[in-house]
Amino acid sequence: MIAFRFLLLLCVCLSYVFSSPNDHLPKDCTESQSVRVLNWNIMAPMWTDPTSFHAAIIDRRLLNATTRFNIIVKALKESNSDIILLQEVQQDWLQPLQKALSPDFSLAIYGPHLQRYWSSHLPRYRIYKNNGPVTFYRSNKLFRTAARSIKTTGSGNIVTLAAFAMKQNNLVRNDVPRVVVANGQLERGLLGFFVRESQIKYIHEGLQIMKSRQRNNKQAQIIWSGDFNTYVGFRTYAGILQYGYENVFDDLGIPNPPNYFRTLGTPHATSYTFVENSALLSGSIKVVDSFFDPAEDVRSENEAQIDLIYARANYLTFLQERLGLNQTEITSLIGDLVNNLMYDHPLNNALRRGSDHTYQRSLFCLY
Repeated sequence: MIAFRFLLLLCVCLSYVFSSPNDHLPKDCTESQSVRVLNWNIMAPMWTDPTSFHAAIIDRRLLNATTRFNIIVKALKESNSDIILLQEVQQDWLQPLQKALSPDFSLAIYGPHLQRYWSSHLPRYRIYKNNGPVTFYRSNKLFRTAARSIKTTGSGNIVTLAAFAMKQNNLVRNDVPRVVVANGQLERGLLGFFVRESQIKYIHEGLQIMKSRQRNNKQAQIIWSGDFNTYVGFRTYAGILQYGYENVFDDLGIPNPPNYFRTLGTPHATSYTFVENSALLSGSIKVVDSFFDPAEDVRSENEAQIDLIYARANYLTFLQERLGLNQTEITSLIGDLVNNLMYDHPLNNALRRGSDHTYQRSLFCLY
């Protein structure tokens, strides 16, 4: 049985074919005027205790840290991004990520949350590991001109800011606006309802200060991304709009797709990307495209059948250990359930991409 499970673990492969974002630029936008920004909560390994996921619904092989890391790195490399904004980057993943993305990408800033920030979530987990937002940038296209972290709550939630100038022939382009990006994960849950309102105020103020200090021939443009832990239309979301920002999907006239799947209910959006409404109106920044991986089930029939074999064996063993029944007794009681374990819950589809969130990649032109 151990050897059988090991072989099945190896079958969690990286060969799935996923949808991809649009990279077509408008005629009035050159490559050196464009910037592609990826936003992704990659789910820190400290949150992936298999016992927190029901064996009949979630394929626990997909929680394997090495498997997820390799899938995430592959997706980042293939995304053709210029700026990568990640949340929940665990500290022991930081150097491996840097190594895997080098030499194309350089580290702009890493801002691990303070340990007490996670204190209300830790009773379920044995070991705390520092994690927080990290920003990488394509070093042959951008110069990093500024970076800082902001403590947005008394408990130590950290949001990072970074500014970049476009590069051409290894020189700064002063005729193209610089970019100021915010990256973070806001307070979780209902208890964070009022905290998130103060967080967005601090982030907005920090963005405006950094923007004012980016001096060249053009006014710097703000791109505010992250995991906001709120829903479209809720108070935190409405507050961001009141500060003068617009969701890139609203600008494109498209509903914000779901991107969070760690729920037994309906998947929904918690991650967003915003730009200043005034910049959109003036034409100094244009949203060309924004894409969320839809987390569709892209397994081949053969891959699905392999998963079914594993699911049956795995869940029967789980029930035998928990209920003290033999396989025949279990099959007679819940045979239909066991025979139809396809691991097709949306969270499985998301985990096949590496996380309980799917990534967003947006393409902007700067004028």
